[in-house]
Order: sequence, then C-alpha cells, then structure tokens
Amino acid sequence: RSDLSLQLRDPLDQLFICGLSTIHGPHRMHSHRQTHKTNHRGGKLVPAAGVALGRSPYLTHLRELRIHDWIEALGAEGLAQAPNLAGLTYLELCTAEGPDAARALAASPYLRQLKGLRLYACDIGDEGAKALAQSPVLATLEELDLTYNDLTDEGAQALAASPYLERLNQGELRIESGNRLTANGMQALRARFGDRLSAGTPNTAIESTCDNQC
Repeated sequence: RSDLSLQLRDPLDQLFICGLSTIHGPHRMHSHRQTHKTNHRGGKLVPAAGVALGRSPYLTHLRELRIHDWIEALGAEGLAQAPNLAGLTYLELCTAEGPDAARALAASPYLRQLKGLRLYACDIGDEGAKALAQSPVLATLEELDLTYNDLTDEGAQALAASPYLERLNQGELRIESGNRLTANGMQALRARFGDRLSAGTPNTAIESTCDNQC
C-alpha cells in the first residue's frame, strides 16, 4: 500500500499531480479541497502510481485529473482500466508516454464521459493518433489537445477520417507545435473540422502549465 493511497482519504473531484519521483514519501497534489507538497525534482512517477491511482477507492468522485509526470504506458493503462475513474470528464497527461499509452486510453471501457483530453508532449505519434481516431473514447470530446506529439500527415488523416470527434468546440482540436504536418495534412484536418481546428501559434498560457516546474 503506497503513501499515495494513504493520503487520499477524502473524496476529490479535481486532482493535479506533478514533480514526483516515486509513489512513496510526500507528494505535491492539488485539488480544490486539499494540497500536499513535495520537493521531489527531476524524477519519474513510476508506472505503478498510475495503477495505484486507478485502484484508489477515494477517487470515485473524481472529474478532472492532471498528471504532469511520466507514468509510461503501464501507468496510462492502469488509469484506462480503472472503473473508479469512470466519472472523469477531463484527463490531462504531460510528458512522453508513447503510442502504447494512447492505445491504452483508446481501449478503455470506462473513459466514456470525457469532454476534454489533453496529451501534451506525449510522443504518441501516428500510431497513437490512429488508435485514438478509432476509439469511442473520443465520441464525447469537446476538447482534444495533441500538441507536441510528432504527428505527420498519416496521423492527421486518421483523425480527419475518425467517425467520432463530432462534438469538438471551436478552436478545441489543438495540433499547434511539435508535429510534422505538411499542407496536405493540414488541409485534411481543415476540411473535416473547419474552425474547430487550432493549428497556429500555441496558447502560451496553456503550454506553460506543462512546461513550468512543479
């Protein structure tokens, strides 16, 4: 039993975790109800922490989860396969997770109420984009951020052909920087999404939430 599970005694509806090197010891976790602090720097949130979060009985009321640390594909799978997180409406993961993490999220039987999904600098690549494009997880999304994910035209075309993504709000498909799309890829996206696509200069206010040290 990790210290993480020990500290989550009260039901939360928002949780922000960043700057952790292990699941043991003190942590910084922000919510509207409580704050925990740590001085850990430069480490990696081990994948088991994602599994531990998914199994926590104290997160059944959670609606927004932001993790700004590496949980890798195994950690993402732990979140995706967690019935306790079925109520999530917003999920944000920052830093490299890889295409397997995107596949894990896409295969989730529980993340079916998401309105916002932000995978910032997760290196999901075209394979990850293809998995997401064919997933019912995207059906309820009003916001999808795939900034800094090394997408090419292949990934863009998969998103453009997705049978989902019909509920996106104006400017809320973000593919702004860190991708390798040509004019052909952008044309495919614009033809499908129109003004729902945001692909210009990154929103620095949003970008800084992942770039800043915790």
